Amino acid sequence: VVFQGHHEKNDNLFFVCTEDLKYKPKQVLSEVTETFLRLPPFDFGPVLDRGMYNVAGHEGYDQATPWNTTVASSSKTTTPQKVMVPLDADLHQEVLDFLQPLNERLFKMVGKSCPWPTTMPTNS
Repeated sequence: VVFQGHHEKNDNLFFVCTEDLKYKPKQVLSEVTETFLRLPPFDFGPVLDRGMYNVAGHEGYDQATPWNTTVASSSKTTTPQKVMVPLDADLHQEVLDFLQPLNERLFKMVGKSCPWPTTMPTNS
């Protein structure tokens, strides 16, 4: 996720890993609003305590989805387990190998890295 703002220097982009939005949303939202957008502090706690928005088939901010829920890829229902798209292991690794230098280049450009996989997960 990239937020664009209007600042004097070349710091008009703010890079956010979606994983960070899920696992440390209060910190990320504070960084975006206070540090990047230079807005006054805001307590996101009450909103975030309700859950995530715009997920699990819900559009808008009228319904929150609990944080421990993920979206099933084939429907608009929720499931507590992670859903993986079936992909041949060799092809999956080939894709990861292809993306690795591109991701590293991106991370160097934005000065931040995301916890994206570089190797196939093992089935243990």
